[in-house]
Amino acid sequence: MLQHFFEAVGASLGLPTDYAKIAIALLLSFGLSPVLPHLPAPWMRHCMNIGVSAFFLLGILRLYGGVMHLLVACLLTYSVVYFRIGGPRYMPWIVLVGAMCHMLYTHCARELANVPVTTMEISSMQMVLVMNLTSFAWSCYDGQLRTDKDLDEVQARERVMVMPNLLEFFGYCFYFPGVLVGPSSRFREYQAWANGSLYAPHRGVPAGRWREAFKELITSGIALVLMTSLSSYYDLERLGNVNDELQTRSFGYRLVFLQIAGLVARFRFYGVWSLSNTGCILSGLAYNGTDAKTQRTTWTRCKNVYVTRIEFSHNWKELLDAWNANTSFGSVFGTFLTSAIWHGIAPGYYLSFLLAAVCQWLARLLRKSVRPIFFENPRVPDPKLSTWKQYTTLQLLYSAASIVCTITSVNYVVIPFFTLTLPRSLQGYQTMLWHYHVIVALGLVAFQAGLGRALRPLHKARAPKTAAPPS
Repeated sequence: MLQHFFEAVGASLGLPTDYAKIAIALLLSFGLSPVLPHLPAPWMRHCMNIGVSAFFLLGILRLYGGVMHLLVACLLTYSVVYFRIGGPRYMPWIVLVGAMCHMLYTHCARELANVPVTTMEISSMQMVLVMNLTSFAWSCYDGQLRTDKDLDEVQARERVMVMPNLLEFFGYCFYFPGVLVGPSSRFREYQAWANGSLYAPHRGVPAGRWREAFKELITSGIALVLMTSLSSYYDLERLGNVNDELQTRSFGYRLVFLQIAGLVARFRFYGVWSLSNTGCILSGLAYNGTDAKTQRTTWTRCKNVYVTRIEFSHNWKELLDAWNANTSFGSVFGTFLTSAIWHGIAPGYYLSFLLAAVCQWLARLLRKSVRPIFFENPRVPDPKLSTWKQYTTLQLLYSAASIVCTITSVNYVVIPFFTLTLPRSLQGYQTMLWHYHVIVALGLVAFQAGLGRALRPLHKARAPKTAAPPS
C-alpha cells in the first residue's frame, strides 16, 4: 500500500519512486525532529533515533539486507574500539581501513549488479555511517590512548574518554535527521546533545531554531524547484553523449551550457542537504552557541553547505571549506583519493577528484604569486558586498576574476562525476575541448619554468596601497 503511495507521489513530482521516498522521509524527519529535545531522558532520545531510522530504512526504503550491513559495520567498529584491537598504534586505522573496504565492497556490489542511479540502496547511508564510525574511533583513540600534551584544541574537545554503552552508540550511529544523506556528526557533540549539556548555560534548547530551520527549508525548496524545472535540459550527462544535439552547437554555447548545468547539478545537493539540516536544527544538535556581535543563537554545527560562499568562492580552498563544512580535510591528493573511493568505483569519480587536486595545487601557486601584485598585504580579506568600497578597482577586478575562474573550473572538473563511465567522461571533456586541462597544464609548466620568480619583483613595485583590513 505504501509502495503505491510512493509511486504516485513520484509520478506527480516527476521523480523516480526511490527519490520520492527519500524526499518523504526527509519531510518526516522535519516533522519528527522537534520532539527530540523535549524528551526527558537521554535513553529516550537514543531509542527514538533508532526507531525512526528503522522506519525510514525498513518501512519506507525496504533496505533489509542493507541494514544488516550497517549493523555489522557498527558492531565491528564498537568491538575494535572496545577491545583496543591493534593497540594504540593501529586501532583507529583498523576502523578506517575496515570501514572503507566494507563500503568499497558495497559500491562494487552495486556496480556488478548494474543498479541504476535512480534506485536507492544502502551505500548512500553507509557513506554517512563511515564518517561517523571513523570519527568515533579517532575520538576514542584521542581520549583513551593519548595524553593531554599530544592533543590539539579540537582533539581535546572531541575526545571520548569512556566507552559509551551500546544504546548510546547506536543512537549516535542512527541519529535519524542525518541517517539518510547526512550530515555526519561527532560523538561528543551527540553525547552532549543527548544529555542536554550542549546548551549550557541554557537549561533547555535555546530559542531561534525555528527561524533558522525555516530559512534552510526555503533554501531547500528554491533549490529543488529550480533543479526539477531545469535539469531535463541542463544536464551534465548530455556532455558525455556523442549523439546529443549539443555536440553540433558552437563551443561558446557549450561553455554557457556547462556553467548553467553545473549550477543546476549543485541545486540537487543544496536542496537535499538543506532539507536534512532542518531536521538537525529542530532536533537541537545543530546549536553552535551565540554570535558575539548579534547575540543571536547560531545553528551551524551540522551545516554541510554554505550556498553563497560556494557560488562566490575566491579559490578552491574556500569552495571546499564551504562545500563540506562539516568534514575535516588532510593533504590535497590523499583527501581527493579518499573522497573518490568513498563515492564509489566509477572511473568518473577518480577523473574528477584527480583533476580537482591538480586544480587546487595550481590555484595555490597562483594565489601565492599573483595576489601580492594587487594586495600589499595578501592576507587582507577578500571583498564582500558590505566591504567592496574599501578596495581599489584593480583589487575588485582581481577578486571577480578569481570567483569566475574558481566556479568555471569546478563546473568543468565535475563533468565525469555525473557521466561516470570512462568513455562518457572522456567524451564530456572532449565536448568542452579539454580547455581547462590545457589551461592547468600550461599553468604548471609556466611555474615550473620560473613564473613565480618572474612575478616576485612586481609584488612590492605594483601593489596598490590598501587601507587597514576591513572587519
